Amino acid sequence: MPRKLSQNRKKRDPHAMPALKVIAGFVLVPAILIIAAVICIQYYRISYRNEQEVLAKELSEVKLMPDEDIRREAAKSAKMEYPVKPPSKTPAQIANEAQASAIKLADEKFNQRNLAGQVTETIKSFNEARPGQQIKFMTRTKPDMVCGTYKGKDGIFILVNTGKYSMRDIDDEFKYLFDSDAATFRTQEKIKEIRNNFKADGDKFTGETRKKIEQELYASSGYVKTDSGSWRAKSEIFDETFALLKQQKESDRQEEVRSIIQKHKLFGLFSVEPEINK
Repeated sequence: MPRKLSQNRKKRDPHAMPALKVIAGFVLVPAILIIAAVICIQYYRISYRNEQEVLAKELSEVKLMPDEDIRREAAKSAKMEYPVKPPSKTPAQIANEAQASAIKLADEKFNQRNLAGQVTETIKSFNEARPGQQIKFMTRTKPDMVCGTYKGKDGIFILVNTGKYSMRDIDDEFKYLFDSDAATFRTQEKIKEIRNNFKADGDKFTGETRKKIEQELYASSGYVKTDSGSWRAKSEIFDETFALLKQQKESDRQEEVRSIIQKHKLFGLFSVEPEINK
């Protein structure tokens, strides 16, 4: 009986093998594919992670310059000494100080004593001539100046040396020599002119001096003159230069970061994103 069963088993084996191979194929092939996929994915992940680490190392070396260094560079760029201090005086303080100093200097130079001296000299200059006094004047009838000793008047005639000159022929500018009313009028007119000129010269001196003092105060108080002629605080210009320079440094840093990221591609195909710190 056992022998018979053995013979029957031998008869069934040739027919069972193909089925087993088919079944094995259906089981093994997907398994192999899955294993291969897992290996590939794992390799990709490892490679991606390694590339990320290289990228992170390069990115860590791209740093923004410290503010202190940027400030020093900004000061050098603006041709200023560092640190740049704020102005010691406001424009209003400078204007008030300059005005007060200019008025003080003008009062010293254009004081009433000086004016009084000029008025006194004017009064002396336009006195009516006295007999025996040496005089000189112009007439409408002669081109040359008449010079000589005044002898007095003879009616409407002026006696000088041995000559006679009609009062009507005397140039208006010199009639004060022979007419007290004309002398008084000429003196008053000259004094008025002196006072007006004195005030105008004083005002001009005050204005010019104020501007000069303002320039000096602005330059010594932390300001710089622009091309347009106005004054700006050095610290204000420095702050603007620093802000622009810092912005430029950050822009350069971002550009370098983008360039490094674009350079890193996995297998030369896939972009690698930097790891985000959580």
